[in-house]
Amino acid sequence: MKLLIRSKSLILTAKPLGTFLAQMRMFLAAFGGNRNICALLIRHDISCELILKITGFDALRLAAAAVLPALLLTACGGNGTQPSADGGAGPTTSVSAPAPVATPPAAGYIDDGAAHGERETYQLSFLHEGASAVDAAFFAVMSRWSGAMNFTITEAVFGGDERPVTAVLDELSAAGVDGLIISASGDNLAVTNNYCNEANIPHVYAFDAPRGADGSALAPCVELDMSTAGRFMVDWLDAYARGSWGEDYVPEKTGVVMTSWLGDPKLAAIGDGVMLRAGELYPEPAENLIDAPPAGGELTEESAYNAVYMAIITYRGVDRWLIPCVSAEFGIGAARAAGTLGVSDRVLVISADMDAIFALWDGDAPEAPDAVVAIENPANAGTALAGLIALRDGRATPETLWQDIRRPGDVCSVFEGRLRAVTRDEYAAYLQYISSLIEE
Repeated sequence: MKLLIRSKSLILTAKPLGTFLAQMRMFLAAFGGNRNICALLIRHDISCELILKITGFDALRLAAAAVLPALLLTACGGNGTQPSADGGAGPTTSVSAPAPVATPPAAGYIDDGAAHGERETYQLSFLHEGASAVDAAFFAVMSRWSGAMNFTITEAVFGGDERPVTAVLDELSAAGVDGLIISASGDNLAVTNNYCNEANIPHVYAFDAPRGADGSALAPCVELDMSTAGRFMVDWLDAYARGSWGEDYVPEKTGVVMTSWLGDPKLAAIGDGVMLRAGELYPEPAENLIDAPPAGGELTEESAYNAVYMAIITYRGVDRWLIPCVSAEFGIGAARAAGTLGVSDRVLVISADMDAIFALWDGDAPEAPDAVVAIENPANAGTALAGLIALRDGRATPETLWQDIRRPGDVCSVFEGRLRAVTRDEYAAYLQYISSLIEE
């Protein structure tokens, strides 16, 4: 079942059945069509229950239950065999599943069938506040979709008295921008939404949506709460520690070190989520929950190395350490500190910034984070762009875009951004999956 659990973590969620089936094929392709994995999924009867529970396809459980077993076996080159109880292959009876009824995907999803190459190239822009590592990563992935979706995209940064958001919007409107992806916060959410509505500029939000007094989303958004990312990191560390360390893992003798960083609002929000969730999972003893901001407030490997080193040698009552890090620099510094002290086998490190960590793993670096939290930017950014282009094409309105996932009370729909944890053992398959998702 360990293989099964790790396989489940690589399933990308999506709402339309057509999208789900297409992404299941990509998931299987990422593992080279390994029919043992496919048969294991079917043998444990998770094709319609656990997979759908994880992916949020509850409303389509009956339809998927009919087509998924056949899809899995077909995609894996199934030949009517499944693993036997002793791990070998044994004969089984093939059951023909009814063919699924083809339905066109809804407008605004990655696989919506839009004829992007048959129209003019759209000029899009990513409007965001200041210098954020999270925004920079999101923009980089959006650029990778430009060939498949036929657009060019630029950055438009606002902030402070010198670059007020309305002045930047005036520039974009005068330039005839075809659409905007917007990352904003606070009052700027309402300001940007009102401006775009009045100027008739198609727009989709990333990370957070403008909301009314009743909390209703007032514009389409691919939402990803950074605090949720922090909570996710702690949950993954806790689950992985229990599975890896077994009886040696004692929560009361476990310390959590958070190297916080206030220089980037989104990274600071990740740290807030870490501390909140760690306090829930490890309430006692309270002193084992350590917020160790780097000396001098510097976002460097060395500052994290020093903070984690001092924590480990100071708290002698702690036997195991869980270290969630908001940046690659902090993750690398934390792993180095554990290596220097000779306690790497009793320390688990998860970091943000998957590109930097993947590059480290490519080089077989011995002192590196155990895992990285991968914000599913290829799917998140791709969905935001597909939605924006559907608005620009006139195939959807803000009120009808992604209406199959509309939350009760919302004026516009919010697509929940995805997170996953990827370990050193899993990242090669994950990269293959990403390559299959974005068609250059």
